[in-house]
Amino acid sequence: NTLAPHFDIRDKDKLCLYFDTNIIEDLVGGMLFDLNDEEDCISKEKALSMFELSDDINSRYTTTITNTKRFELVVAYISVGSSFRQVARLFQVTKDNLKLGYLGSIHRADVISYARILVAFSLQSIKDLLSRTWCYSVAFDGSTHQHTSYLDIRARVYHEGTIKNIHVIALPMFARHTGDYMYNLFRELFDILDPLWKQKLVGVTTDGARSMTGTHRGAVTRIQNDASQEGFYRIWCALHQLDIVVQKCITKYFNDEFYNVLTAVIGYLRRQQMLIQRMKAKCPKVCDTRWLSLGRVCTWLSKEKDVVLEYMNEKNYSMKPKKAWWIHVAAVESIIAGEVNYAFRSGQGLTTLVGEQQKILNKLKSNLQEMVGVHRLEDNGSNHEDDYVDSGWIVKKEDAVAFIKDCGLFYQNLFEHQLTPVEQDEVWRDIAKFVVSIIKGLDDIEQQHESSSGHKLPPVLPSELVKVRSHEFNGIISQQGTRYQSFYSYRDLENIQAEHKELLSSHRNEKALKDSISDGKHLTSFEDGWECVGARFGKLKQFCGGLATVFPGTATVESDFSVLNWEKNDHRANLTDLSLEGI
Repeated sequence: NTLAPHFDIRDKDKLCLYFDTNIIEDLVGGMLFDLNDEEDCISKEKALSMFELSDDINSRYTTTITNTKRFELVVAYISVGSSFRQVARLFQVTKDNLKLGYLGSIHRADVISYARILVAFSLQSIKDLLSRTWCYSVAFDGSTHQHTSYLDIRARVYHEGTIKNIHVIALPMFARHTGDYMYNLFRELFDILDPLWKQKLVGVTTDGARSMTGTHRGAVTRIQNDASQEGFYRIWCALHQLDIVVQKCITKYFNDEFYNVLTAVIGYLRRQQMLIQRMKAKCPKVCDTRWLSLGRVCTWLSKEKDVVLEYMNEKNYSMKPKKAWWIHVAAVESIIAGEVNYAFRSGQGLTTLVGEQQKILNKLKSNLQEMVGVHRLEDNGSNHEDDYVDSGWIVKKEDAVAFIKDCGLFYQNLFEHQLTPVEQDEVWRDIAKFVVSIIKGLDDIEQQHESSSGHKLPPVLPSELVKVRSHEFNGIISQQGTRYQSFYSYRDLENIQAEHKELLSSHRNEKALKDSISDGKHLTSFEDGWECVGARFGKLKQFCGGLATVFPGTATVESDFSVLNWEKNDHRANLTDLSLEGI
């Protein structure tokens, strides 16, 4: 027993991994190989020396991990963001302190080899997964961190009853972010990961940038031309559109005077050390290009207004804001930090469906209309001189005033007793103008930027499918027929059609199923939405699962960039691309 921990390396601990030749030669040793990142600028042959070409008929590469515990420990350290040199040191400390001599010693070069194996294994797993599905979707975007540009790509795949949102790769880019360049990178990558990607790809989602969606040279345009089948969907991220709408409305609504007062107040409060010690908190900063930061500041000011105003009076602060300014702060807190931010966060799930995100935007619109009393203008000859009217929308004075009062007793007292009639009129009209501008922007958001077939995205949940007649669903099947038959048979398509008819019949005749589907209307995920029918309609679920993979937005791609920015910060600017991909 005493010797086992030191010499417990047996054949059963070995791990043999196999890789396709193009994963090693074209990806790990090609697109992801940067000579400048290598230890002592070693050659590509030496860097890939841990992979051996097998002699079997498939000519696959193989590598053997002789000590799996050591490999798992190194992978764990890499996954939490440790650099290769740090991993080697942490490994040695762990081994010495826990007296795990059987782990052996490890050097930075060994860690790099393990990282390369890890990345190769991940890419091989993604390739294997894509080969087993009839369709999938991608989302991608480009960004620059520490003077290096990256093209981050994610894929959504329906697999074993669930939708998987997978980080594929963050490819370093060494040229301008043109549509041609990004398209060529994407094509080169997916020619390796899935030679049938042109037949299988059902949707692409981007942030709508010109380099992505340009009519002739945009990356998505060229991908769509390659995947020239019906039922291909191009999605312009709805949340990105919402971000643009809100930022534009804030810029238009909040003039220089509001921002000048706000920045002056923030600067003053952040310099008051006595106040900070008393409150045990510091006023947040604001960025005039990010509406979320404005919402955070206004929320903080609304919460701490009593202490802030008391301190300003105590110190005779000369630039104390006007009374009306505080009502604007309350409006921002309620509308931006409350409703808009909630909608933004709700639409960022890993498996959120496109239709669900549209429901979130519709709910935001109805909430704003209800809060401030925004209605469509009916041309009935009424006099609306005392109301706010803009492009077919109307806000009655009493509704806007009620919203101000709803913000709290403090703001109700300000409005009713401390503002002149002229100031009151300016304040409620400003708020009405702001909310109407957001609602008009929400109307303009087109989540489905373009589809090659000219059709909207199809229903994918039982609660949606029961509203579709058989001949209408047949049209959806026809759009995807070529794509589906590249993987399955025509008979399978007929089975899908038959199961849809069975679903309609069961919904009409089985009360328990009808009630279950009705109860599931509020469910947001694909998995939860189909739970109400149990194990029935398997072919139909599989077909809809493929269509449900279309990304509603690029939020998860942006989260990859957040991780990248966190890991590759100012103090770790030299972190290699291989290390980042290992993380």
